[in-house]
Amino acid sequence: MTQHKSTDLLFHQPHTTFISSKAMQPSSKFFALARLGRLIAIAHFIVGRIWFLLCILKLTLEIATPWPWRPHDLEQRSIWAQRYMQRFSQTFLDMLYRIRLIRVRWIGRERLLSTEPLLIVANHPSFLDVFFLLAELPQADCLVSQKWARNPTLSAVIKATEWVTNDSSRQMLETCIARLQAGRTLVLFPEGTRSPEGELNEFQRGAAHIALHAKCPILPVVIHCKNPKQMRELNWSTPYEEPGEFVLEVLNPVSPADYLDKNQSPAVNARKLTATLFDIFSKRLASAEF
Repeated sequence: MTQHKSTDLLFHQPHTTFISSKAMQPSSKFFALARLGRLIAIAHFIVGRIWFLLCILKLTLEIATPWPWRPHDLEQRSIWAQRYMQRFSQTFLDMLYRIRLIRVRWIGRERLLSTEPLLIVANHPSFLDVFFLLAELPQADCLVSQKWARNPTLSAVIKATEWVTNDSSRQMLETCIARLQAGRTLVLFPEGTRSPEGELNEFQRGAAHIALHAKCPILPVVIHCKNPKQMRELNWSTPYEEPGEFVLEVLNPVSPADYLDKNQSPAVNARKLTATLFDIFSKRLASAEF
C-alpha cells in the first residue's frame, strides 16, 4: 500500500513571530520625553533670545543715552563706552560658560597687558571672537564693517564707542593711524569677514598699511576653534552636543620696522608684511592640537 506523507510535513515552514502594529508603535513614555525635549529647546530659545535682547537694550541705553554722570569730553566718553563694552563682553561670555556653551583657554594673554599702543590682528572663525578680545581690553578701538554700522541696534553703540567703520577709504586709514599714534589699542580682523571652516580667507593689506604708517607693532592673536560650524552663529534653539572649545594664542609682536624698505614702494612693503602675517596664522592653525 502506498503511504502518503502528511501535508503538514510537506508544507511545513519555520515558526514566525508576528508583531502587532500596536506593539510597534512608540510608547507614551517616548512621546512624553520627546515633548519634554521640545519644550526645553523652546524655553532655551525664548529665554536666551530675551536675555540677549535685554542685554543689547541695556547696553544701548547705557552707552548711547546722555546720562548726566557720563563724561562730557568726546574722547573720554568713547573710552568710558569702551570700558562698558569690556564689562558687557565679560558678562556675556560668563553666561555662555555657565550654561556650557563654550570653553575658553588663553596662551600668552599677558602680552595683551602692554602699556604701549597695539595693533591687534586676529582670525575670525566664530561670532564670539570680538567678545573674547574686548573682554580683555579696557580700551579698544575696533574696525567694524559697514553692515554693522548700519544695524539699527548696534549703530548707537558704534557711535558712542567711536569705533572706526571699514569703508576702505583714506580717511579710515588716517583715523586708525591717529588712534595708534595717540597711544590707543586698535583691533581688526584682516580677513574682513568670517573665516571658512578650518581655513583662512586672504588677508587684506589694511592692517599692514596702518602698522607701517603708525610704526606700531602688530600683535597676532590666533583663535583656534575645535567645532567652528556650531559657533558661526548663536542658535539658542539648538542643544549642542558639546561646548564650543576655543584656544586663543597671543603670539610675539611683529615689528613693522623690518618691512620699511625705502627702496620699495609702500604697497610692496605692505604686501610683504601681509604675506608674513598670513604665513604666521596659517602655520599656527595647521599645527594646533586640542
